[in-house]
Amino acid sequence: MTGSTAALAYPPHVTLRTGALVPERNVAEFAAGMAQTLGKWRAFPVRTDGLFSTTYQAQDGTPRYIVGWRVVPDACLAGLHRRLLSYERFMRRAQPAFEPHVTLAFEDLAEEQVDPLLRHATDRPRVYPPRLEWPCTSVGLYWLRDGGWECAYRFLAEEVQ
Repeated sequence: MTGSTAALAYPPHVTLRTGALVPERNVAEFAAGMAQTLGKWRAFPVRTDGLFSTTYQAQDGTPRYIVGWRVVPDACLAGLHRRLLSYERFMRRAQPAFEPHVTLAFEDLAEEQVDPLLRHATDRPRVYPPRLEWPCTSVGLYWLRDGGWECAYRFLAEEVQ
């Protein structure tokens, strides 16, 4: 519909903590620290609460646009977020406010494409249901490889292990 493809470099996900710049030789150490910080946790449902659009600033300061599903920041999700934020090793920058979502399109989405995409998705609730639910059974640690994000480590909820 828009030609936006940037979101395809990522598997569908809810970001709990943004990037870290970890030298390759330290990835296993970093993952061990993340696992320890995450600790034991139980699977819980993740729920969306409709589609949304907003703007954000690119690193160079230019405005960028995003369309996606808003995720309900319940106590379980917020708890994982807070725990992961407490592990600051290799943190690349201060973390933005926690506004959990699943991205439909971003980065290469032009301003004039935002409203038509949001209308397109909203008008097709069977294809883009505003309310989704799935179990959060794992937390992944991803790294950028060959232009796409690959799972380097996966931390499982207690009952999945």
